[in-house]
Amino acid sequence: MMKSPHVLQDVHQTIAHCRQQFIWKHRGDLKALQVSQNPKRKNYAWHRLVYTAIIPALLLAILSGLAMYKPAQLHWISGLFGSRQTLRTVHFITVPTVILFTIAHSLLALKVGSIRLIKSIFL
Repeated sequence: MMKSPHVLQDVHQTIAHCRQQFIWKHRGDLKALQVSQNPKRKNYAWHRLVYTAIIPALLLAILSGLAMYKPAQLHWISGLFGSRQTLRTVHFITVPTVILFTIAHSLLALKVGSIRLIKSIFL
């Protein structure tokens, strides 16, 4: 089944628009890290950038894990990564990154809110 060139053009325009919005939105955070004298503003900028960056890392970890788990059934995902070695490399870089982020996030939550914060999540 052949896709219409207009549909592909619309998809490319949508992706370009989302990319432009992302860059425009976080440009202020990058500038704050470079020139801001306010430590709270710098901290806020770091938080926004890290929380935004973890989303693609998590998606790559999930996709690469699925492609390694079922390579025959999900061959189209494996094809996105190219070779099997690239797939393994991406997976074994992104999974520890997500785990370290989760551990750091949990430890900081304990530091800020103690056990009271953890109880409020689960109860």
